[in-house]
Amino acid sequence: MKRVVNIYPKIESKTYDKYFTEDTFFLDIETTGFQASYQICYLIGCMFYKNNQYELVQYLAENEDDEPAMLEAFLNDISTYHTIITFNGDMFDLPFLKKRFEINHMVFHTELFHSIDLFKIAKKCKRVLQLPNYKQKTIEHFLRINREDQYNGGELISIYKQYAALFDPGKEKLLLLHNAEDVHYMLYLLDITEYLHIKDCTIESLTFSTTENDTEIYFEGNTDLNLPVSISLSANPMFCKLEKNKIQGTLHKTEGTFLYFFENYKDYIFVETEKIILPKLLGSTIPKEMKRQAKKEECFVKKQGLFIPAIQSKKQESLYPGKRLFRAEYKSKDSYLLADNDILNNQFLSSYIQNILSKL
Repeated sequence: MKRVVNIYPKIESKTYDKYFTEDTFFLDIETTGFQASYQICYLIGCMFYKNNQYELVQYLAENEDDEPAMLEAFLNDISTYHTIITFNGDMFDLPFLKKRFEINHMVFHTELFHSIDLFKIAKKCKRVLQLPNYKQKTIEHFLRINREDQYNGGELISIYKQYAALFDPGKEKLLLLHNAEDVHYMLYLLDITEYLHIKDCTIESLTFSTTENDTEIYFEGNTDLNLPVSISLSANPMFCKLEKNKIQGTLHKTEGTFLYFFENYKDYIFVETEKIILPKLLGSTIPKEMKRQAKKEECFVKKQGLFIPAIQSKKQESLYPGKRLFRAEYKSKDSYLLADNDILNNQFLSSYIQNILSKL
């Protein structure tokens, strides 16, 4: 069994410092297949934060008989740690290791560790990132991480078998390089966590202007984000670009005629001859046979103009206190806000854009 150690300088990053502490380690394994009941783990890679630097340790089984010694060395090194960071480790690495420990009459208490699975975090950002898939190399490509290694885990199985038979240093180098990059670049994958905060980001210093034909609102401002790679988002009625701590984009207005329905419809009557509604106080002199209690769907006023959609929410009314919500008809689920001076201000638009982002 070989224990290989490489040292990397610490990278100054608030994100890395938040997740990668002295009681945390990164973990990635290489196996001869997916079936832990009869296929082995031949390489374990870990990275620790020690003495203000990163220590990448690899445990290599030089042949299949070396697996127990490799597992024991790994277990001894992690005995004082509390958090494991993996990529898809909850589904593969940790269950596989646990099974191999059992088969070798050893115990690995995975339940005692707090697990941070970067694959799960990336999947939570799905609507924001919109990547073709969420494999580790795909996310590395998005974050502009360039690998030297050109193999995948499946391709390395035959290389390991050749290595175990001949102890070829060239094959060993390929095995160690792939695993080392898997582990080391997980540190950089922590940057993906920044995209989780788009939903609850704060927008400040917003400025806006309207286009010449008044159908769009152009805006730009600052956020409390620090995105490593810029992204563009489209969510009706907004298109925007987020770059580091900046946001800029447009809000599209809808031109049309919409209806505002009065909540206090019981205070109105419907005059049959005129087909109009009136407050009960004003209709007191109208004969009874010419009027009746107004229905909910009849109590409205029409408004023609430019509108923006209200963000759908169970607490929609609380999002727009004092604002009238318009609909195309009574049963319409979608509602709109009149794009007048009442909403065209920095405070409202900042809140409005934040509400759109919160739904992503």
